[in-house]
Order: sequence, then structure tokens, then C-alpha cells
Amino acid sequence: MRDLEMRGAGEMLGTRQSGYIASVGFHLYTRMLSHAVVELRKDKPDLQSMQKIFEFAREHNPVSVDLPLAVSIPLDYVPDQNLRLQIYRRIAAIVSEHDLEQLTEEFKDRFGTIVEPVENLLFQLRIRLLGEQAGLASITNEGEQIVLRFPILPEGIPSRELPPLGYQTRTGKNSYWMRFDSESSEWKERLIKVMADIIRL
Repeated sequence: MRDLEMRGAGEMLGTRQSGYIASVGFHLYTRMLSHAVVELRKDKPDLQSMQKIFEFAREHNPVSVDLPLAVSIPLDYVPDQNLRLQIYRRIAAIVSEHDLEQLTEEFKDRFGTIVEPVENLLFQLRIRLLGEQAGLASITNEGEQIVLRFPILPEGIPSRELPPLGYQTRTGKNSYWMRFDSESSEWKERLIKVMADIIRL
């Protein structure tokens, strides 16, 4: 966890990971790690239960999100290292808009006005939740476009034709490509609308 803290939340929530974290995503990895630590601390750890957790992880990849945003919990906003790690663990456990709203209110109550890197972090978390609802595999920034990819279909299953959405997006074989302008924050609201429309498909 210390290594992850040093690298920052941008990497933790993005796609640029290494080793096992890259294969399952930070969200699921921390849950697996927590479960494994609990089991190993027992006199007789349930190795079969641990094996099932890791087998599940190989089959289930949460949506990965890598947006062109500086995301972190700055030292001058939350100076205590242990507290920052606790918050990162809570972030990994967020599974609903309600959880996200609670975390947002807690930031305001405990640390004051939310600073931009934390605001970006909360936005990226919201996009991750929407991506999970939409059934996406990844939401990434590629050049001047945000790419929203669906999981690759198993062999033998024909790919579906994606309907057009508008909002300066175009369809690909298995993805939507949304125009991105780094000089404006307007793309964030447009991305929310695109995600909402994909969920309704």
C-alpha cells in the first residue's frame, strides 16, 4: 500500500499498473488482498477460500478508467499518511452513487472546500460507476478522444452494431469515440450524457 500511496491515485484508478494489479484492477485487488491477509492471520487459513477469490479475479475485470485528469489526495489537503491510505481503501470499496455522495460530504466536512485533484478523483469515480452500469470494459483517453470500449465478445458471438449517440461521438466496432478538448471542461458533462445514454441502450 505504501508503494501505491507514493504513486498516487491517478495510477491506482487508471490503466497504467503492473503485475497482478494490472490484471484485476486496484478496486478488486485491494478486496482480494484484504481477504488474503485475514485468512493468513488465522491459525489455520482457509486456502481453498483464497484460491476461489483469485480464480474469480481472473474471470472478472472491473471497468478501468484512465481520464486526462490530475487526480490525487494532496498532502496539504490530507496531511496524515495513514488517513490518506484509509480514504484510498474506502475509494476502492465504493460500489454505488450513495457511497460516492457520502465520501464527497465527508471530504467537505472534515477537510473543507474540495480541491481540484480531489474533485477530479471523485469525478473519475463517478465515471467508473457509470461505466460498470453501462457494461463497459474501459474508458480511456487516446489523443484527442475519450474511448468507451465494451468487453470483447467470446468467439462465435457476432458483434452488435452500436447505435449513434450524438454528443460529438462516433461508433467503432466495439466502442464509442468521443471528441475531447483539453482546453475546456465541457467534455466532462458531455461524457456524463454519453454514459447515461449507453446505460439506456
